[in-house]
Order: sequence, then C-alpha cells, then structure tokens
Amino acid sequence: MSRDTPSVETAPTDRHGEALVSVRDLEKHYDTGVSLLDRLLGGGSNPVRAVDGVSFDINRGETLGLVGESGCGKSTVGQTILRLESPTAGSVSFDGDPLAERGDLTGFRRNAQILFQDPFSSLDPRMPVGESVRQPLEIHDWPWDGQGNPAERRHERVAELIERVGLSTTQLDRYPGEFSGGQLQRIGIARALALDPDFVVLDEPTSALDVSVQAQVLNLLADLQSEFDLTYLFISHDLGVIRYICDRIAVMYLGEIVETAPAEQLFTDPRHPYTEALLESVPRVDLQERERDIDPLAGDVPSPRNPPSGCRFRTRCPAVIPPDGLDIEQESFRAITDVRDRIADREIAVETTRDALAETTEGEPGEERVAARLYDRLVDVELPEPERRRVQEGLQAVAAGEWDRAAEHLRERYESVCETDHPTGQVSCHLFEQ
Repeated sequence: MSRDTPSVETAPTDRHGEALVSVRDLEKHYDTGVSLLDRLLGGGSNPVRAVDGVSFDINRGETLGLVGESGCGKSTVGQTILRLESPTAGSVSFDGDPLAERGDLTGFRRNAQILFQDPFSSLDPRMPVGESVRQPLEIHDWPWDGQGNPAERRHERVAELIERVGLSTTQLDRYPGEFSGGQLQRIGIARALALDPDFVVLDEPTSALDVSVQAQVLNLLADLQSEFDLTYLFISHDLGVIRYICDRIAVMYLGEIVETAPAEQLFTDPRHPYTEALLESVPRVDLQERERDIDPLAGDVPSPRNPPSGCRFRTRCPAVIPPDGLDIEQESFRAITDVRDRIADREIAVETTRDALAETTEGEPGEERVAARLYDRLVDVELPEPERRRVQEGLQAVAAGEWDRAAEHLRERYESVCETDHPTGQVSCHLFEQ
C-alpha cells in the first residue's frame, strides 16, 4: 500500500464489489445530562463520544471484522447500524437505500439481524427455545406468500433451522437453562436466520464460549455464509478469530476507525502504530518467541468524553512526530509532552512540593528549587541540554503560578502535527501523509 492512501469512500473493498451496507460519518454520542461540576463551572453537558465519525462499506457476501480494545465503540457501531441505537449524526444505507428515508423499518429488520455476545441473556429463560426461534416469524407474519397453513409452515421452518445449526427437533420444547453455551449460541444463530436475512451483525459471538466450541461455531457461521450468501459484520477483540473468518478488517480506537485493510495484509504488514501494538500483544505459541518482551502501550485510554485533539492515539503512540527541526528520541519527546500536558491540565502538585521542601530547609523555598524538585519527579529520562533547560523554565513559571505562560512556553517548541491536525485515510496516521 502506498502512502498516498485512498479515502474510505473510494478505496477498493472486497471480492464482490457491491456495497450492501454503507456507513458514512456515523456518530453516536450519549448525553448523560449536565453534571453538578458542569453547572458549577458554568458549562453545558459533555457527552460520551462512543462512535465519532465512522465510515466504511460492507460488500455483499463478505465478512468485515471490527476490532479494538474494550470500550472503543465496536458494539455501538453494530447496534447503531441496525437502529437498535439512534445515531447522533451520519448516515447508513442498506442495499443503496438510506435508512433515514425509510419511515417504516420493518422490511430492513427482516433483512438485517444480530447475534449477541452472551447466549445466556439473549434468550428468554421462560420461553422454550422453539418459541424463541418461531417468534420472528410470527412478528413479521411469515410466510409472506400466503400459501399453506402458516402455523404448520412456521413449525417446519423452525425444525429446519434447528437441525441446520446442529441441534435436534426433540429439543424444541426445552428451556434455555437446559442447554450449554455453545448450544444456546446455535439457537441464537437459528433465530437470526429465521427470516432469511441478507446481513447479520455478529457481536462477539464466540467470546463467552470454550475454545473448542468456538471453532465449531465459527465453522458453522462460515458454512451458513456460503450456503445463504450472507454478509457479516464480525465484531470481536479476538484477533485470532478475526483472522480466521474475515475478508477485511477495520481497527477502531476511541470511537474512530484508524486502519482498514484486507485480513492477511493487516496481519502481515500492519501500518498504524495502534494496529502494530494490538498484534504485538497477541500471545504466541512458537517456542522461539517465548523469551520475547512485549512492549505494552504507554498510558491509559483517554476518556471518550474528552478525546485528545488531532490524532486520538497520540497520547499513547510510540511514534509521535516531533516538530520540524527538533531532533529528539521518542522517549524524550514523550516525557516532555507528558509534562506539557500536565501543565495544560494543571495536574501538578506545586503547593505539596513547596511544603515538602519547606520542611527540610529554613525559610520559603524559591521558585527555582521548587522547579528543580518538580523536574526530578516528572522527568525520568535524560533530556538533551536545550530541552532540559526549556522544561525547567516552564516548571519555574508553574512554580510562580503562571500556568498559561508555562504551557505556551512548551507548546511553541514542542507542538506536534499529531495534536493539531486530524489524520484521514485508510491508515489514519500522519506518518502516511508525509
């Protein structure tokens, strides 16, 4: 892939070449109301940006994998596409027809189904499993051709589906509590296929199952896709499962898609630093790699209420781009930007440091001493002399209570394109735009 990467809208997709589902700039924000702190500070509500501008196509007959850490918005994407959640902004088209223009979604719901993560909670424990599979047929008044006895045809359809997923018709009158997790997920598959849909969202369908059962369910899903020409959105955090079943993979981080690529290409030649970190974290069974050291991502995932500016991964990225003319190692640059961010957020305990120094010396410690102590606490790498001096100058301004001047003093020297500009493209990273 060249660094001149095409946009999501124009990129080639899969083997069939015809988009069944098209998602453009999809957003889902959860406004939890104005908190007490917001009211005290005079501000408005600060919504959770669970999904924040996602675009992709799923072509007819393919499986698109959606991966990322827990809480990145994967499941919310699937539920919003199916209108189980109402989108905040953006559009979803199904078979060329925008859903926003459909007053009645009944026809869409017949063609788009979901298989939930937890097979135990996705079925009514008070309803026999045969009734659970039959329920979609009754709700949508199937059969639609008006031929034969509806009750008999529904019973035949349920029996056919139960046998197709590997269970027996003698189990139709049993309740969910009498089945294992793998059997319940098979029942969920039968229910999802009851109306012969074109599109199915698979929301972590194997994460609650034993490894051996996972393989059986994955093989079943692959066989059913081939048999019924199904299109899948496969949501998972298990990269091994994703590699096995998906044609293409989209990687999500903090509500955004950061990379999209064919499955094998993503695993053999990952481009985005976050994708590389995800793949590096996968356990290996090769004995030659048992001594390898896994380099974990630094820091925590930022809050989706207040995501970072520019590239959202920059606060944890091991390859943040320094400003032009600054020749510095990544570890040192990261240490400086961490100090600068703490100054900007006023998260440095200046008075505590001042009080601790006062206990060990006579009189009030000066700003230079306070700054030196803060530097020792905040910077744990050896910085080049010019950078060391500038950071100390910034901390002296902090010690004097001039927080804004300190933040500006460091920002004008160390501001990166990664925090000022939002990257775009199938590899959403400034490294591939330069």
